[in-house]
Amino acid sequence: MINWLDPIAKPSSQAFRVSNEVTAPLLVSMGDAAKTRSGPAVVLYAEVNSEGIPQNIKVVGQSGTGLDDKAVEAVEKWRFEPGIKDGKPVTVVTVIAIGVPTP
Repeated sequence: MINWLDPIAKPSSQAFRVSNEVTAPLLVSMGDAAKTRSGPAVVLYAEVNSEGIPQNIKVVGQSGTGLDDKAVEAVEKWRFEPGIKDGKPVTVVTVIAIGVPTP
């Protein structure tokens, strides 16, 4: 689940939140993360840069399984069409909940 409007997603000085002026990036590829994940969710903060690449990924809600790093690694492989502001690609913040496989 991707939540572009979550209050946890506080933009840095060089990033934006989705708004009437900023479109949300569009997820185009999940890499290996496209496989079904059935375990507990890890909540991540991420910035999708102007090239559509997730960066500055941080765990904000742990799964309790010790597999939080695997969730970060999965999201690092995701690719997006970037968000747009004033006709130009920009960095947009989001919160992502991703399931991790149970051991």
